[in-house]
Amino acid sequence: MRLLVAALATLLVPVAGLAQQRWQQEVSYRVRASLDEPNRILEGNQSVLYRNRSPDTLRSIALHLDLNAFRPGSQWLAADSAAGLHRYDTLGDSASGFHRVRGAEAGGEVLAPQWPFAPDSTVVAYELPEALAPGDSVRVTLSWVARPPARSVTAHDPRSFDLSHALPRVAAYDRHGWSVRPLLPPGRTAGDFGTFLVELDVPDDQVLAATGVPLCGDPGWTDARRNPSTSVAHATDAYPAPRDPKAARLRTWSDGCAGPAPGRKTVIWYAEDVTHFGLLMDPRYRYEEGDIFELPVRALYMPEDDRTWGAGLVTGRVETALAWLAELLGPYPWPQLTSTHSTLESATDHPMLVQSVEPSVVTIIHDVGRSYFGGLLANDPWRDAWLGEGPTHFQRTWFFEAQGVRGEYEALEKRVLEWELDGLAEPVSQPADRFRDPDTYRAMSRERGELFFHQMRELVGEGAMRRLLRAYYQAVDRGGRGVHRPVAERVLRSMAAFHCALRLCRGGCRARDAPGRTVADVGTGRTQDRGRFPRRGLGPGRGRHGHQPDERVGRTRAGGHRNRDPA
Repeated sequence: MRLLVAALATLLVPVAGLAQQRWQQEVSYRVRASLDEPNRILEGNQSVLYRNRSPDTLRSIALHLDLNAFRPGSQWLAADSAAGLHRYDTLGDSASGFHRVRGAEAGGEVLAPQWPFAPDSTVVAYELPEALAPGDSVRVTLSWVARPPARSVTAHDPRSFDLSHALPRVAAYDRHGWSVRPLLPPGRTAGDFGTFLVELDVPDDQVLAATGVPLCGDPGWTDARRNPSTSVAHATDAYPAPRDPKAARLRTWSDGCAGPAPGRKTVIWYAEDVTHFGLLMDPRYRYEEGDIFELPVRALYMPEDDRTWGAGLVTGRVETALAWLAELLGPYPWPQLTSTHSTLESATDHPMLVQSVEPSVVTIIHDVGRSYFGGLLANDPWRDAWLGEGPTHFQRTWFFEAQGVRGEYEALEKRVLEWELDGLAEPVSQPADRFRDPDTYRAMSRERGELFFHQMRELVGEGAMRRLLRAYYQAVDRGGRGVHRPVAERVLRSMAAFHCALRLCRGGCRARDAPGRTVADVGTGRTQDRGRFPRRGLGPGRGRHGHQPDERVGRTRAGGHRNRDPA
């Protein structure tokens, strides 16, 4: 067994080395946005500085417009309808969500939009005026309006907003090319890590929770404190040397936020090494604060939730979760973590911002864990959801095992075995739209993905498993400029291959299964095709997403649409 563990360590050495030789695109966002509360509209102007660190020459750029998933013609609504769900398609034009880009420019030239998945408009692409060679950069400016669907505005208070998908963001570009696909219920879309400098003009009584730290302006926490005698740590100095020069000039608390109209206020937020920007606001929020490792831990919740969320209950549980994950994986690298009560049916996580459906220890340990495995390590949630969901559920179970709770692993193993025997199991390492239905996608990525890590721990032992997880975390976080998705995938796939090799030695895995498949795929095959999520690709090509890595996004070979708004 020691020889086998040493063999796995050998496997990880070249993968960790990739973190030193990696390339990853560099993105810097600057946003100015104003909230029109009565009409539930956020209107903004945005500048995106995009530096091409890849070895490819790029001729186009692609952006996600996530809120267009809730307008007519989207593949999200089609998928809901096929599943018999009517969450957004009955809202009507006055209540549906949307993203509308009013104009885009680069290099002084107006850019024409291309809609590769029309009539779905959750992805827009623009051909650049000049080819973007390796090492070059381009600045793209956008003006836009965004509205979340009415269902995202809570029933108890129409002034409560979830605007976490309101900012257009650049799609991820990696060794497979542009990672673009319509937004569908099974999974989120991937984005490259970058910096966000976001200036918000909002009513002066709003209480805000967001990704990053406020450089200036009042997010409303002082007046919203549950205990008025406690202090508030804004963590304005969390980035002593900001990468964005404008953020460096705004680090003085009072600078840059003067001059709002009466009844309004300006708050400027800044974040580094994040894939997107989460934003919530509600004037009724109560605020509490804790701290761990000298980092503020915030909790925002409704007054009626005081007995279950207040009095340090949630902040204490978040601190416990962060301590556990720091021991298991490594230090939390972001400057703060905010926990809020989700107004939707399921939990949602954004960088530094977690929305939980309930304040239980089980839920908090899971949701903070997803900040690590989903947000910090940032696997592609469409292509390999199990790389985020599997270890998230595994670490939660392991936490409670350390508290004396037993039987979860055995029950999980029995449940997955029954799926296998009933012919319901599917391979986990496949794109989300290849699963039979959304329930199968969730079960395979979460529970079957979790089982892989339990089995790995059983084979190598707890001590070795801890070392492997820390090596995984350190390999993708090495280098000082955020994390690197391909390295994360390579590390876990090395673990999967090693897992299969162990089973081969014990007769539990066939030789033909070892080279190209994860252990979670072994012995499953494909099940009956009972219908799939609606799909439209970019057409055949050499790249994994149906196009060559340097091909212009939107020039599809399957009849994609150009220069026409699908609405």
